[in-house]
Amino acid sequence: MGSEQAVDAFYMHVGDKVRFHRKRAGMDQETLARHLNLSRTTIINIEKGRQRLSLEHAWLTSKILNISIENILPSTEMKTIEDWKNEVQKVGVNKQTEKAVIKWISKVTSK
Repeated sequence: MGSEQAVDAFYMHVGDKVRFHRKRAGMDQETLARHLNLSRTTIINIEKGRQRLSLEHAWLTSKILNISIENILPSTEMKTIEDWKNEVQKVGVNKQTEKAVIKWISKVTSK
């Protein structure tokens, strides 16, 4: 995986973790945005991996969601395709989206 792709994958993973923990906390995007002094659109973009979460906002997010910052950062261990499948299933997407995501993961991790 190229360095740009690795960075993109990193931020997609961070966004997935933010979404997962926000939903687990029963918080909507608007509320999290208000706590972080960001727009809802920014939260949407962070959760989709299109916008990078600053270190300051990662720390604040962890405090707001009452989790350790490590919970929104990717593991330093390499994940297998099975690990990624499990992550995707945790998020609770429909089967079509799940298949598309798994296909994409397979593609980018095989480079």
